[in-house]
Amino acid sequence: LAFGLTRPGGLLGGGHAGYRFYRSSDGWLALAALEPHFWQGVREHIAGLPANPLDPAAHAALAAAFAAHSTPHWQAWAQEHDIPLEVVSC
Repeated sequence: LAFGLTRPGGLLGGGHAGYRFYRSSDGWLALAALEPHFWQGVREHIAGLPANPLDPAAHAALAAAFAAHSTPHWQAWAQEHDIPLEVVSC
């Protein structure tokens, strides 16, 4: 907290595209690809993602990709590619 990492837009407050919530076509997902190797894994399997996860274009690209498919689709994708992603239950 002292370094501002969790403030809105901070690294852990939504600023890192690999560490935030996204809407799927039928629910919500929590992506936790904060470490560089996980971010690289996401980039290898979702076309058009910038190398820098702090780039606003990365947020937009992931939001569009996740919205295009169902939660079960993304669960299977994450398991297949060892991506840290969880379903958000409300």
